[in-house]
Amino acid sequence: MLNHADLSQKADQLLAQVGELPAADALQVLNVVAGRLLEGVQNHTRDLVEPANQIPPLLQKRTRGAPFKIEADEEVRDFIHGLTCSMTYKQLEAACRERFGWLRAPSKSAIQRYVQHLKFPKNTNTGGKA
Repeated sequence: MLNHADLSQKADQLLAQVGELPAADALQVLNVVAGRLLEGVQNHTRDLVEPANQIPPLLQKRTRGAPFKIEADEEVRDFIHGLTCSMTYKQLEAACRERFGWLRAPSKSAIQRYVQHLKFPKNTNTGGKA
């Protein structure tokens, strides 16, 4: 991933290329580019993740009773459990994204649900009722 300085430089280069166009046309061009990038990410997600780090397809969608995304990825779970400082959920999400990238890192909501699950585990002997 690009650091802030590199990201700013790339943005300046892109702006220089479309800067000669009228503002409305430049925005249309950037909109088309963004759409194509998103299509590429959606169509080639498997190419962006190393095969060893992929979550098994069975665990990609969380169904009732399925493990949390954090529990399914031991490295992410160990990272979260190994933190020694206090962080907000948003800070923890940012730390995970920095370390594991956007595809492996849990969202802020997923982190919050996981912490709630750890704090208040549900009784499993309720006969199917929550």
